[in-house]
Amino acid sequence: LILNLKQVRLKMHGEGPEELLLEVSGPGVATAADFEGSSNVEVLNPDFVIAHIGEGGTLKIRAIVEAGRGFVPAEENKNPDWPIGRIAVDAIFSPVRRVNFDVTNARVGQRTDYDKLVLEIDTDGSVSPLDALAIAAGVLQEQLAVFSGSIATSGAAESVSGSSSVAGAINPVFMRAIRELELQNRSINSLESAGIYYLGDLVQLSDTELSAIKNLGPKSQAEIKELLDELGLTLGTAIEGWPPQQLERPDRETAEA
Repeated sequence: LILNLKQVRLKMHGEGPEELLLEVSGPGVATAADFEGSSNVEVLNPDFVIAHIGEGGTLKIRAIVEAGRGFVPAEENKNPDWPIGRIAVDAIFSPVRRVNFDVTNARVGQRTDYDKLVLEIDTDGSVSPLDALAIAAGVLQEQLAVFSGSIATSGAAESVSGSSSVAGAINPVFMRAIRELELQNRSINSLESAGIYYLGDLVQLSDTELSAIKNLGPKSQAEIKELLDELGLTLGTAIEGWPPQQLERPDRETAEA
Protein backbone atom coordinates (compact mmCIF):
# COMPACT_ATOMS: atom_id res chain seq x y z
CA LEU A 1 0.00 0.00 0.00
CA ILE A 2 2.80 2.42 0.89
CA LEU A 3 4.58 1.69 -2.40
CA ASN A 4 1.38 2.48 -4.29
CA LEU A 5 0.82 5.71 -2.37
CA LYS A 6 4.30 6.92 -3.33
CA GLN A 7 3.32 6.61 -6.99
CA VAL A 8 0.37 8.99 -6.68
CA ARG A 9 1.43 12.20 -8.44
CA LEU A 10 0.13 15.49 -7.04
CA LYS A 11 0.38 19.15 -7.99
CA MET A 12 0.14 21.76 -5.25
CA HIS A 13 -1.56 25.08 -5.98
CA GLY A 14 -0.34 27.17 -3.08
CA GLU A 15 2.07 26.90 -0.18
CA GLY A 16 0.53 24.05 1.80
CA PRO A 17 0.54 21.80 3.71
CA GLU A 18 -2.85 20.38 2.72
CA GLU A 19 -4.81 17.40 4.01
CA LEU A 20 -6.44 14.80 1.74
CA LEU A 21 -8.93 12.13 2.78
CA LEU A 22 -9.70 8.79 1.15
CA GLU A 23 -12.50 6.49 2.29
CA VAL A 24 -13.63 3.58 0.12
CA SER A 25 -15.76 0.56 1.10
CA GLY A 26 -15.62 -2.82 -0.58
CA PRO A 27 -16.01 -4.64 -2.68
CA GLY A 28 -14.25 -2.25 -5.05
CA VAL A 29 -11.08 -0.51 -6.09
CA ALA A 30 -9.56 2.56 -4.45
CA THR A 31 -7.89 4.90 -6.95
CA ALA A 32 -6.05 8.19 -6.62
CA ALA A 33 -9.24 9.97 -7.76
CA ASP A 34 -10.87 8.99 -4.45
CA PHE A 35 -8.70 11.48 -2.55
CA GLU A 36 -10.76 14.50 -1.52
CA GLY A 37 -10.47 17.40 0.85
CA SER A 38 -8.56 20.25 -0.83
CA SER A 39 -9.11 22.29 -3.96
CA ASN A 40 -5.45 23.34 -3.82
CA VAL A 41 -4.20 19.83 -4.64
CA GLU A 42 -4.59 18.32 -8.11
CA VAL A 43 -4.25 14.57 -8.64
CA LEU A 44 -2.34 14.03 -11.89
CA ASN A 45 -2.90 10.28 -12.26
CA PRO A 46 -6.47 9.82 -10.95
CA ASP A 47 -6.85 6.34 -12.51
CA PHE A 48 -3.89 4.92 -10.58
CA VAL A 49 -5.01 1.95 -8.46
CA ILE A 50 -4.05 2.23 -4.79
CA ALA A 51 -5.72 -0.90 -3.40
CA HIS A 52 -8.36 -3.57 -4.03
CA ILE A 53 -10.91 -3.82 -1.21
CA GLY A 54 -12.83 -7.01 -0.46
CA GLU A 55 -16.43 -7.54 0.66
CA GLY A 56 -17.10 -5.80 3.96
CA GLY A 57 -13.73 -4.03 4.01
CA THR A 58 -13.12 -0.29 4.29
CA LEU A 59 -9.96 1.68 3.53
CA LYS A 60 -9.48 5.04 5.22
CA ILE A 61 -6.41 7.20 4.59
CA ARG A 62 -5.64 10.71 5.81
CA ALA A 63 -2.65 12.12 3.92
CA ILE A 64 -0.67 15.31 4.49
CA VAL A 65 0.60 16.91 1.27
CA GLU A 66 3.49 19.39 1.24
CA ALA A 67 5.58 21.11 -1.43
CA GLY A 68 9.30 20.43 -1.60
CA ARG A 69 12.32 19.72 -3.76
CA GLY A 70 14.19 16.57 -4.71
CA PHE A 71 13.87 13.44 -2.56
CA VAL A 72 13.24 13.27 1.18
CA PRO A 73 13.47 9.84 2.87
CA ALA A 74 10.79 8.71 5.31
CA GLU A 75 13.17 9.01 8.27
CA GLU A 76 13.47 12.76 7.71
CA ASN A 77 9.70 13.13 7.40
CA LYS A 78 9.06 11.66 10.84
CA ASN A 79 7.95 13.92 13.67
CA PRO A 80 8.25 12.70 17.29
CA ASP A 81 5.05 14.58 18.14
CA TRP A 82 2.97 12.59 15.67
CA PRO A 83 0.18 10.44 17.13
CA ILE A 84 0.37 6.64 16.95
CA GLY A 85 -0.78 5.34 13.60
CA ARG A 86 0.73 8.07 11.41
CA ILE A 87 3.21 6.60 8.92
CA ALA A 88 5.97 8.62 7.26
CA VAL A 89 6.70 7.82 3.62
CA ASP A 90 9.44 8.79 1.21
CA ALA A 91 8.65 12.09 -0.50
CA ILE A 92 9.48 12.30 -4.21
CA PHE A 93 9.12 15.93 -5.25
CA SER A 94 10.97 15.86 -8.58
CA PRO A 95 8.54 16.18 -11.52
CA VAL A 96 11.13 15.00 -14.06
CA ARG A 97 10.91 11.30 -14.86
CA ARG A 98 13.52 10.94 -17.57
CA VAL A 99 16.02 13.07 -19.47
CA ASN A 100 17.95 12.13 -22.58
CA PHE A 101 20.14 14.17 -24.90
CA ASP A 102 21.68 13.83 -28.33
CA VAL A 103 24.20 16.01 -30.16
CA THR A 104 23.86 16.02 -33.94
CA ASN A 105 25.27 18.01 -36.84
CA ALA A 106 23.43 21.17 -37.78
CA ARG A 107 23.48 23.51 -40.74
CA VAL A 108 23.18 27.27 -40.31
CA GLY A 109 23.12 29.11 -43.61
CA GLN A 110 25.96 27.70 -45.70
CA ARG A 111 27.91 26.40 -42.71
CA THR A 112 27.59 22.76 -41.68
CA ASP A 113 30.07 22.66 -38.78
CA TYR A 114 27.56 23.53 -36.06
CA ASP A 115 26.27 21.18 -33.35
CA LYS A 116 22.64 20.83 -32.40
CA LEU A 117 21.63 19.71 -28.91
CA VAL A 118 18.41 17.70 -28.77
CA LEU A 119 16.92 17.27 -25.29
CA GLU A 120 14.21 14.73 -24.49
CA ILE A 121 12.49 15.56 -21.20
CA ASP A 122 9.65 13.52 -19.70
CA THR A 123 7.76 14.90 -16.68
CA ASP A 124 4.81 13.76 -14.57
CA GLY A 125 2.61 16.63 -15.76
CA SER A 126 2.97 18.88 -12.71
CA VAL A 127 5.53 20.90 -14.71
CA SER A 128 5.81 21.01 -18.49
CA PRO A 129 9.12 19.88 -20.06
CA LEU A 130 9.72 23.43 -21.36
CA ASP A 131 9.25 24.92 -17.90
CA ALA A 132 11.50 22.25 -16.37
CA LEU A 133 14.22 23.18 -18.87
CA ALA A 134 13.82 26.89 -18.10
CA ILE A 135 14.03 26.28 -14.35
CA ALA A 136 17.15 24.11 -14.77
CA ALA A 137 18.78 26.74 -16.99
CA GLY A 138 18.06 29.40 -14.38
CA VAL A 139 19.60 27.29 -11.61
CA LEU A 140 22.69 26.66 -13.77
CA GLN A 141 22.98 30.38 -14.49
CA GLU A 142 22.95 31.22 -10.80
CA GLN A 143 25.48 28.50 -9.97
CA LEU A 144 27.92 29.67 -12.67
CA ALA A 145 27.58 33.33 -11.66
CA VAL A 146 30.17 32.76 -8.91
CA PHE A 147 32.86 32.17 -11.57
CA SER A 148 32.04 35.22 -13.67
CA GLY A 149 31.41 37.53 -10.74
CA SER A 150 28.00 38.48 -12.12
CA ILE A 151 24.81 38.49 -10.07
CA ALA A 152 21.98 36.39 -11.44
CA THR A 153 18.47 37.75 -11.19
CA SER A 154 16.40 36.38 -8.34
CA GLY A 155 13.73 35.25 -10.80
CA ALA A 156 16.12 33.17 -12.87
CA ALA A 157 15.09 29.87 -11.31
CA GLU A 158 11.40 30.58 -11.14
CA SER A 159 8.95 28.70 -13.32
CA VAL A 160 7.83 30.34 -16.54
CA SER A 161 4.12 30.96 -16.20
CA GLY A 162 1.56 29.96 -18.76
CA SER A 163 0.34 33.54 -19.20
CA SER A 164 0.95 35.71 -22.25
CA SER A 165 3.81 37.56 -20.56
CA VAL A 166 7.15 35.97 -19.67
CA ALA A 167 9.26 37.74 -17.04
CA GLY A 168 12.59 37.03 -15.35
CA ALA A 169 15.09 34.75 -17.10
CA ILE A 170 14.45 34.26 -20.81
CA ASN A 171 13.44 30.74 -21.69
CA PRO A 172 16.34 29.26 -23.74
CA VAL A 173 13.79 27.76 -26.12
CA PHE A 174 13.12 31.27 -27.43
CA MET A 175 16.75 31.51 -28.58
CA ARG A 176 16.42 28.66 -31.07
CA ALA A 177 17.21 29.88 -34.57
CA ILE A 178 14.41 29.76 -37.13
CA ARG A 179 16.72 27.77 -39.42
CA GLU A 180 16.90 25.00 -36.81
CA LEU A 181 13.14 24.45 -36.89
CA GLU A 182 11.44 21.82 -38.98
CA LEU A 183 9.93 24.28 -41.45
CA GLN A 184 9.90 24.44 -45.23
CA ASN A 185 12.78 26.48 -46.69
CA ARG A 186 10.28 28.89 -48.20
CA SER A 187 8.80 29.61 -44.78
CA ILE A 188 12.24 30.10 -43.25
CA ASN A 189 13.32 32.48 -46.01
CA SER A 190 10.11 34.52 -45.71
CA LEU A 191 10.50 34.84 -41.95
CA GLU A 192 14.16 35.85 -42.14
CA SER A 193 13.37 38.38 -44.86
CA ALA A 194 11.01 39.96 -42.34
CA GLY A 195 13.74 40.04 -39.68
CA ILE A 196 12.45 36.96 -37.79
CA TYR A 197 15.56 34.95 -36.93
CA TYR A 198 14.67 33.30 -33.61
CA LEU A 199 11.68 31.68 -31.93
CA GLY A 200 11.60 34.66 -29.59
CA ASP A 201 11.01 36.93 -32.59
CA LEU A 202 8.33 34.64 -33.96
CA VAL A 203 6.15 34.11 -30.88
CA GLN A 204 5.83 37.86 -30.32
CA LEU A 205 4.05 38.27 -33.65
CA SER A 206 0.28 38.50 -33.73
CA ASP A 207 -1.81 36.52 -36.23
CA THR A 208 -2.23 39.67 -38.27
CA GLU A 209 1.50 40.39 -38.33
CA LEU A 210 2.30 36.81 -39.34
CA SER A 211 -0.19 36.84 -42.22
CA ALA A 212 1.23 40.16 -43.42
CA ILE A 213 4.71 38.70 -44.04
CA LYS A 214 5.51 38.65 -47.73
CA ASN A 215 5.39 35.26 -49.52
CA LEU A 216 4.04 33.53 -46.40
CA GLY A 217 0.85 31.86 -47.56
CA PRO A 218 -1.93 30.17 -45.57
CA LYS A 219 -0.23 26.75 -45.74
CA SER A 220 3.03 28.17 -44.41
CA GLN A 221 1.18 30.01 -41.64
CA ALA A 222 -0.63 26.81 -40.65
CA GLU A 223 2.70 24.96 -40.64
CA ILE A 224 4.22 27.55 -38.31
CA LYS A 225 1.27 27.53 -35.91
CA GLU A 226 1.31 23.72 -35.80
CA LEU A 227 5.02 23.74 -34.95
CA LEU A 228 4.50 26.31 -32.19
CA ASP A 229 1.69 24.20 -30.78
CA GLU A 230 3.99 21.15 -30.68
CA LEU A 231 6.52 23.23 -28.73
CA GLY A 232 3.85 24.46 -26.32
CA LEU A 233 4.12 28.03 -27.62
CA THR A 234 1.65 30.50 -29.10
CA LEU A 235 1.70 33.69 -31.12
CA GLY A 236 1.23 36.94 -29.23
CA THR A 237 3.58 36.07 -26.36
CA ALA A 238 5.34 39.09 -24.85
CA ILE A 239 8.91 38.37 -23.71
CA GLU A 240 10.39 40.83 -21.25
CA GLY A 241 14.03 41.68 -22.01
CA TRP A 242 13.95 40.39 -25.59
CA PRO A 243 16.28 40.26 -27.40
CA PRO A 244 19.06 39.46 -24.88
CA GLN A 245 22.29 41.35 -25.39
CA GLN A 246 24.34 38.24 -26.12
CA LEU A 247 22.08 37.17 -28.97
CA GLU A 248 23.73 37.45 -32.39
CA ARG A 249 21.59 38.84 -35.16
CA PRO A 250 22.75 38.05 -38.71
CA ASP A 251 22.50 40.88 -41.16
CA ARG A 252 20.05 40.56 -44.05
CA GLU A 253 22.77 39.79 -46.60
CA THR A 254 24.17 36.91 -44.54
CA ALA A 255 20.71 35.42 -44.05
CA GLU A 256 19.93 35.56 -47.75
CA ALA A 257 23.33 34.19 -48.84
